[in-house]
Amino acid sequence: MEEKVYALKPSFIQQLHQEWKEDFSNSQHEDFINHINQKYEGNKLTPFLLPGDNGLFIDSEVIFRINTLNKVGTNADWDYNASRILFSGCGNGLGIYQKDINGKRIPLDVVYATDTRVWNYLSLFLLSRYTKNRWGNSSDSLRIFINQLSNAKATRHAIMRLYWTARLCYDPNRSDSLELLKVLWRTNDFMTQITERNQSSMQQQTQWFLDFCVIPENNKVLFDQKSSEGYTKYRKFIKLYLAEDKIYMLADTDKNEFFKILNNLLALC
Repeated sequence: MEEKVYALKPSFIQQLHQEWKEDFSNSQHEDFINHINQKYEGNKLTPFLLPGDNGLFIDSEVIFRINTLNKVGTNADWDYNASRILFSGCGNGLGIYQKDINGKRIPLDVVYATDTRVWNYLSLFLLSRYTKNRWGNSSDSLRIFINQLSNAKATRHAIMRLYWTARLCYDPNRSDSLELLKVLWRTNDFMTQITERNQSSMQQQTQWFLDFCVIPENNKVLFDQKSSEGYTKYRKFIKLYLAEDKIYMLADTDKNEFFKILNNLLALC
């Protein structure tokens, strides 16, 4: 079974955001989400959806699994589990998807994958139970609304972050195509530090970076030791990696040379 994924009208998103600012900005998101889901229950939401068929679907089991997903371990573990389910589904391939002319599930193209109207529909309505469970005690509007596309905003949005972290880590040539997703979600801070910068658009290099971090001796140094500046070494390491003067050099290397550069950076931490 599956459900269609709709997009909210931009004017409606503005209306909801204005209502949030006026009446709920000092409240927790749980209050606002409960309010709008009751106010626009069932067919009451239909006039505020973009008309026509955008060809997007989500597996019904995925909706249920994400909305009922409980925290086990850290918040990053919770996010990892939700991310994996949304992207790859519950064993039948792809959780959110389009269809080709033969009805086969295919990944979202970049147009729909970056359509903020879709992700607002998911965070506020279709997957609102998850949003409440995970971010219900927050009052940060970026967790429930995304009105302008940027790496930093996508990284903070309750649902979009789940999809894009998995998409970034996806490698069909690995036995586990989402092997690196667990590495990225080592901590929420680690994930944010990597994905909110422009370098994350270099998918291959980002995957190599994660491969480097998961090497046992590197992993121990990065996450168990402090840098000379007092915080965990991975933060200093990422800061050096993301330095503007490195981006062109890193984009034009093979994996061996890339690892040599990273080893040199690690030595400076």
